[in-house]
Amino acid sequence: ATLNQFSNSNCFNCEVEGFDLANGGSVQVKFRHKNYASISIDGGVEQHFTPFVFGHAATADFAEQTKYLIPDLRGLWSFVYRVNDDAAPVSVPNQWGFYSKMIHIRDKHVRQIPEGLEVWYSVSVYGPPPDVRGIATIRCKLKDVGGQLQGPTCILDEYVPFWFDPLGLRREFIFPLGGLGAYRMFGETVDGHTFEGIKVDSTRFID
Repeated sequence: ATLNQFSNSNCFNCEVEGFDLANGGSVQVKFRHKNYASISIDGGVEQHFTPFVFGHAATADFAEQTKYLIPDLRGLWSFVYRVNDDAAPVSVPNQWGFYSKMIHIRDKHVRQIPEGLEVWYSVSVYGPPPDVRGIATIRCKLKDVGGQLQGPTCILDEYVPFWFDPLGLRREFIFPLGGLGAYRMFGETVDGHTFEGIKVDSTRFID
């Protein structure tokens, strides 16, 4: 987008009588992940932006690698799935290519593993009381690639297979740290199935 530069106008809170308008250059915004963008003015150095997290605890758990704040996700979420029909073992009609479920993400945990820290959450579905069933975990950690630590990367590891999948495969939705936010998250499997999480309520459920 182009930028406009305004000058020679009145003081603040004064009636506007006129101003000079000039070309202020251009700005380029790149949305790299669900919660991560960069801005460059006139092709200059990129400045990185993440959403302002308000009302949630958030910590830079991987401070040596990034200042990105990992939020407390606990609460009620809607997970919306998109099925990649090309990779599905059976034909998926278009009307079933999207489906969703309401889930609850529980407390944030941090533990030490050989690669360093791992941040993880348990994911549950709630049926009629007192039915609580764990269906997945969300884990964020550094990854060892050829002896070099990379990332951090997050994984939604689902124990429950897709409804259409006769093989009963577990699915790993992989996403960078910028795909994990206080109110939204997004991940994708290696064969192109995706999920998007949208936070509905931050109320803590009592187990």
